Amino acid sequence: MTRNSARESKYSQQKINYSSMQKRVLLTGSNGLLGQKLVYLLSERPQVKLIATSRGVNRHPLRTGYDYVPLDLMDAAGWE
Repeated sequence: MTRNSARESKYSQQKINYSSMQKRVLLTGSNGLLGQKLVYLLSERPQVKLIATSRGVNRHPLRTGYDYVPLDLMDAAGWE
């Protein structure tokens, strides 16, 4: 048995139930037309932890069910 096949068999024996795990979604452009619709859809799903970002203040009327982080991806200073 080669090293790769031993590694594959080790990982194939692990059973991970991804359906019960909460998924994190980073949504960029949440203030835009499509982004606002995605905020509504994703914030209603209990299995999704939504982190919405856009430039400036949050202009979305829905304020609960997600975290908003003002972020301009073109400004490297804002990444820290």
